[in-house]
Amino acid sequence: MGAVFKGIDISTWQGAPDFAKVKADGIQFVIARAGYGSNNIDKQFKRNAAECNRLGIPFGVYWFSYALTAAGAAQEARYCLEAVKPYRLEYPVFFDLEYDTVRYAKKKGVTIAKALATQMAAAFCGEIEKAGYYAANYANADYLAHMLDQKALSRFDLWYAWYNSTCNRSDAGVWQYGSKGRVSGISSGSVDMDYSMKDYPGIIRGAGLNGLTKAAAPTKPAAPKKTVSEIADEVLAGKWGNGAERKKRISTAGYDYAAVQAAVNAKLKGTAQKAREAKIKAGDKVKVKKAVQYSGKPFKPYYSAYDVISVSGDRAVIGIGKTVTAAVNVGNLTKL
Repeated sequence: MGAVFKGIDISTWQGAPDFAKVKADGIQFVIARAGYGSNNIDKQFKRNAAECNRLGIPFGVYWFSYALTAAGAAQEARYCLEAVKPYRLEYPVFFDLEYDTVRYAKKKGVTIAKALATQMAAAFCGEIEKAGYYAANYANADYLAHMLDQKALSRFDLWYAWYNSTCNRSDAGVWQYGSKGRVSGISSGSVDMDYSMKDYPGIIRGAGLNGLTKAAAPTKPAAPKKTVSEIADEVLAGKWGNGAERKKRISTAGYDYAAVQAAVNAKLKGTAQKAREAKIKAGDKVKVKKAVQYSGKPFKPYYSAYDVISVSGDRAVIGIGKTVTAAVNVGNLTKL
C-alpha cells in the first residue's frame, strides 16, 4: 500500500463548513453528497463544491440512490453528472445504495435483493464511466456479504464503510473508518471520516477523466509516506518515543495521532482478542461491548446478556432465545 490521504464525507447535515479551517486541520480531500433520488440536489452541494475548488481541496461526490430499477439508477447517474459539470472533480463519483434505499423501495412495492442491487450499482457506474468520469461504489461489510456481488462489480473501486482502527479489506479505494469525527470548521457536530488508499487526483488526471487532462494544474495534497499501520508498527518498535514526545513527533510528521494510537492499541490487543473471538459459538451467553450492528449502525441494547443464535466468520446473530436482536461483529462480544 502506498500513501494514505485523510478526508471527510459531507452533506447538508454538516451545514456550511469553513473549508479554510477544514483544510488547515489536515483534511486532504472531501467527498460531498451531490444529491439523492430523482434529481434532488443537496442543499449545500454547490457551496461545498465551489469552496473545495476555490481552496484547492480535491473532492469527489456521491449520489444516494432511491431508484427502483437499474434504469432508474442510470437516470440518477445522469442527474449527478449534470450537477457536477461546473466543477473540477478530482475524486470519483460514488453510487450509494443503503438500507434506506431498500426500505423506500419496499414501500413502493419493490424488493431490492442482491441481483437487483448489483444491477443498479453497475448501471449507475456504467453511466458515469460512459460520460468519461471515474465511477466507484459505496458499501459496508453487511451489504458486500448479502446485497452486492462484489465480483461482478470488481472493476469499480470500492468506498468501504468499516468503523474500526484497521481496514479488513485490501481492495478498498477509500475506507470510511468512523462517523463521529471532529474537524475544525464544522460546527454542526460530528462528521464521517475517511482514508483514501489511492492518489485519485493523479490517477484521474493521468487518465484524462472527469474532464481533467495531464496538463491540468494539480491540487494533489502533500501525503505521508507510510500507512497508519506501518507507523503503529514503528511505535511498537520504539522508534517514535513515548508520551507527549511521541504525540508531537507523529503529528509534526503529518500523521493522525489518534488513528495511529488506535492502531497501536488494536495491535496490542489483537492476539488476545482473536483468542476470545474464536471461542464464541452458537449457544453461548454474551455481553455486547458497544451497541453497534455488523453494518455499523447503532441499536438499543435492552438486556445485559444475549444468546448467540448463530456465528458465520466474524458475524454473530444474537438475541433472546431464538428471537433475533441484531447481527454484530464477533469482536464486539464478550463471552460470559
